[in-house]
Amino acid sequence: SVSNIKAATIWLILACALTISAPATTIVVSNTNDNGPGSLRQALVDTNDGDTIDATGVSGTITLTSGQFLVDKSVIINGAGADVLALDGNATSRVFQTVTGAKTVSISGLTIRNGQSGFGGSILNAGIATLTIINSTLSGNAAGFGGGVFNSGTLIIINSTLSSNMASEGGGIYNSGSGMLTITNSTFSGNAASETGGGVFNIGTLQLANSTVSDN
Repeated sequence: SVSNIKAATIWLILACALTISAPATTIVVSNTNDNGPGSLRQALVDTNDGDTIDATGVSGTITLTSGQFLVDKSVIINGAGADVLALDGNATSRVFQTVTGAKTVSISGLTIRNGQSGFGGSILNAGIATLTIINSTLSGNAAGFGGGVFNSGTLIIINSTLSSNMASEGGGIYNSGSGMLTITNSTFSGNAASETGGGVFNIGTLQLANSTVSDN
């Protein structure tokens, strides 16, 4: 009947609409403010799944005064270079935490420093998230567990340096039982733990290739 045809057509249109996702866009960070227009914090709020946050045009230090950055979507964050742009936890908070919704996250070209927390001084990567850190430096962070990073998801570190981070367990990284950690072409040096694992404390899965772990 005509009514059945109309109903089928409407359902087809709805089904097609549900399969169409918004195209990925690039959100530009234009200043080193902790929040507000043009800031990294605002970019993280405005981003959608699959977007890129471009901070390659910013130099200096973003000092956190409003707490950690929450990453709740799949996103690529590109900095200007570890020697150009730093994120500073101000010795009052962790710098990044991945939360529900952040399935695939990439961070590159940044220094992340001076973060403090109970779990993951600079970064807490939890749950199902796959976090890739590329061409970055994590230094001078402190935590009870995982001075640099506490990982219970999937963590991939490439061409990066973790140095002078401190914790009770896992000065550089604490990789939990559910964590999957891959380290390639990276350096872990000068990290310290008061109890176990100056460089890395691992009770999960760890793959290490072409990397240096020294003086931890």
